[in-house]
Amino acid sequence: MLTSDFDERTGEPKPLRPDVALDLARSEVVELRKRRLLGRDTRFDPVTDWYLMAWDAFKAAEFPADEARKLALALGLDLERDLVARRRMLKKKGASVQLLSPSGRRGRDRVDPDSDAFEVWIDAVHTAMLLYSAEGAPAAEAFLKRTGFVRDPTFKSLLQALVNAVPRVRRKVFPNDCPYCKTKHVSFEIRHHHLRTASPVAFEGYALVVCGFCDRAAVAVFKAPNQGGIFDLQFLKGLHPSMDISPPQHLPDSVKRRYEQGVAIMATAPEAAGMMFGKALEVALKTIRPNGRGILKNRIDEAAKAGAITSDLAEWAHRIRPDGNEAAHEDRPISSADLEELHRFTELVLLYLFTLPGMLKASRTEMSGPAATS
Repeated sequence: MLTSDFDERTGEPKPLRPDVALDLARSEVVELRKRRLLGRDTRFDPVTDWYLMAWDAFKAAEFPADEARKLALALGLDLERDLVARRRMLKKKGASVQLLSPSGRRGRDRVDPDSDAFEVWIDAVHTAMLLYSAEGAPAAEAFLKRTGFVRDPTFKSLLQALVNAVPRVRRKVFPNDCPYCKTKHVSFEIRHHHLRTASPVAFEGYALVVCGFCDRAAVAVFKAPNQGGIFDLQFLKGLHPSMDISPPQHLPDSVKRRYEQGVAIMATAPEAAGMMFGKALEVALKTIRPNGRGILKNRIDEAAKAGAITSDLAEWAHRIRPDGNEAAHEDRPISSADLEELHRFTELVLLYLFTLPGMLKASRTEMSGPAATS
């Protein structure tokens, strides 16, 4: 992936750093989800966006702290400083966080019925909610008229977005890790289900479920001794496809980290994922052949000539986009099919470069162990 800035020495576009690309990708996902909630582009502020996206993704007031932190980073926020200490948007509960109610957030420069102006939009909404709950509809209406929010289009858009994001009734949902976007403890909504009798004392339930973050569907399997509450979390036996992002074995940490990052964002940020696979390949080849030169495809050809990978893999590299950069030149996004092929190619190259040699070395060590100690 390339930036619009050019290298003064070569005249070529400067490559975009992976961490910057990931931040941009996360921000784009947030904007897409807001657009889906409202049907149009609307600008709020980072704190309000965080609150809205948290409800939209997790459908619950409590969810994993690590996911809260990732969402904050995507919006340029610091979880502890901006959301816990300054805005009092949530409190930490062990490995989880819990969103605070409007009354729990009450305070000067936050949820304040005496204020006429608010730094972030969600504070204005929470103030109206606080007044409605504590003093009734007339007090809330007077506040909205006094501040002008009753006619403000952005305020109205936020109300509509919250209506769409926050569950109004108890839905059939359960938390689980998503096998597609890899979000931890995200809310899955049961859309359709089927119940069958497995035996006189056992029942099986199959449900079509949808991830609250990436909107992709999976099949959940439940087993229980009776029909009552069979679709409760305690009876969940598995989700298909299962979540398995285990990297090939024996990878150097620098390669493993980039590979895992690429797999983790395939569903939500395909362009950034493609770039991470390309970086994983580049670091892998530099590790094996430090003196190699040229672009990634040239390095792959050199590895094939040296016998580090097969010639078939080298030929495959010329049919795909192993560095994820061609899309920048062709002005088209990487397709899901292209990304999946790049994923498979990267995995096979890493298997040849590190996993197979590592397995052979381990096997030889194991075989020579008794002789060495006898």
